[in-house]
Amino acid sequence: MHDGTGPADATAGLPRTMGEYADRWLADLLDPLDPAGRRMIVQVLAMNWMGGPLPDRESVQRLIETHMGRISEQQYAAWMLSFATGHGEGLSDGIDHVLDRLAGGFEVGGSREKALWYLAGMDDTRRLLARVDAAVAAGVLTRTERALVLTHAFSYPPLPPLTPLPADVEPLPKSYPPSTPDYGAVALGPGTRVRGYATLAACREAAKVKAQMRSGELSRDEALRMLDALRTDFTLPE
Repeated sequence: MHDGTGPADATAGLPRTMGEYADRWLADLLDPLDPAGRRMIVQVLAMNWMGGPLPDRESVQRLIETHMGRISEQQYAAWMLSFATGHGEGLSDGIDHVLDRLAGGFEVGGSREKALWYLAGMDDTRRLLARVDAAVAAGVLTRTERALVLTHAFSYPPLPPLTPLPADVEPLPKSYPPSTPDYGAVALGPGTRVRGYATLAACREAAKVKAQMRSGELSRDEALRMLDALRTDFTLPE
């Protein structure tokens, strides 16, 4: 409790590192993992974090489900694409994104085959069926491509329901921690030694790499290698 002798710390009780965030706000999601699996997930989250708001629980849950084999890599990739491009009903927008690009003569993920692969991993199969049939009628997809996409899509079980935050865990403030205007870095105290994007140019380049990964232009492994190369160890200025 603040004793009134000085300004209250607005971040008191809030996570300052990815490990602290995982230990309390992600603990229930990480519980099914063994220690090695837990460390791996937390490391992946830390490597992908560009500063600013911490990864949401939905993203973490889907990553863990993929690691545990509860959903396929294809479903996870399609979910990521939908999450990155969606502005309304989640996975539905990923379907539109792929089909609209194909209709415009563009590819997703570097080839037409990769675009179809993303479609076949989409979770909203009812909407997928309607949109794929419309694409066949419009000449965007062939009947052979329709059969390929739908056969795979209907072979997958639905994505598991999202796990709510436990009732005894206080939700984090919205968009915590806030991004700085220039770097999007986590709001740690001056003099803190961190590994991240030390310049505005590095931050912007990292944002481009992440956007390319989400759109399928880069594989996850390629993007992680590029992001790691952009990070340096530096001390936050006074």
